[in-house]
Amino acid sequence: MDKENKKSKKAYLRDFKPDVNGKYTYQGSYFIFKSGAKSMNLTLLKRNLLLFTSILVISTISGGLLEGAGITNSFYVILPYIIEVGGTGTYLWAFIQFYKQGERIREYIYKASFEKMPIRVMVGFVGGTMGLVGNLIYVILNGFEGKILATVIYLVLKVLVMAVAFNIKNLVGNTTYEKNGSLESDN
Repeated sequence: MDKENKKSKKAYLRDFKPDVNGKYTYQGSYFIFKSGAKSMNLTLLKRNLLLFTSILVISTISGGLLEGAGITNSFYVILPYIIEVGGTGTYLWAFIQFYKQGERIREYIYKASFEKMPIRVMVGFVGGTMGLVGNLIYVILNGFEGKILATVIYLVLKVLVMAVAFNIKNLVGNTTYEKNGSLESDN
């Protein structure tokens, strides 16, 4: 990694200044919550995102625990699942960082979490879509291998992952934060 890249990743540290007691306090910019999708307040937005995130994570993990047709031995079913898990995992990290915040978010946290949530959840969406298509191709070419119920549940879970990821993207995409200047207090 070159020096410029290292500096830009740690640039937010310049926003921390020592106070009279020698403790470092954040002096940088904040993003202030203005409105959620369909005029939701922040509490309702967080509840909806928590519900959708829980469904997304449970559906993603459950899909990997099933032993349906092609799920354990076909690269074009396994590879999309790996992509789905990666996208869901990085989205989950960003969601947790966002969920811990209040009405205002430090700029570096906003840029690392909330701003990137739609992209991260759509990676999971693409993985789920590819997993659905890959599993359908496998079933068309090879049949259900006597695993009809597990395969149908897997396909339903992929549709659920796609629907929930799309809803999360819309909720986050229709939420407005406004950049506010530097604030002295962090409380």
